[in-house]
Amino acid sequence: MLVVATTNFPEALDEALIDRADLVVRLTLPDADARAAIVAGALRRLAAAWPGLAELADDESLHRAVADATAGWDGRQLSKLPLRALAADPTRVADRAELHAGHLLAAVGAVGEGVW
Repeated sequence: MLVVATTNFPEALDEALIDRADLVVRLTLPDADARAAIVAGALRRLAAAWPGLAELADDESLHRAVADATAGWDGRQLSKLPLRALAADPTRVADRAELHAGHLLAAVGAVGEGVW
């Protein structure tokens, strides 16, 4: 039998459960390079559907700025950031080409302030 489990809160796991596992792999949060790559990938996936976002998907300085502002974020939070930036304003949802670098950075701040 193979059981695979994941958690972002390992401290909540019972030590007896961990002791019974044959293999425990602990991963750290992504570093700045990985955070930039995750954001770039999320933007590229959106740009594949909405070509108006291609400029953001190719903007390495933006990816680095977002990475620098998101220390401590996990991959899920990072990959959803462009969608959060789009959802913050109904006009952006209607016209995705209206998404700009400032919107992504504002979404970072909103998450940090607990708005999301």
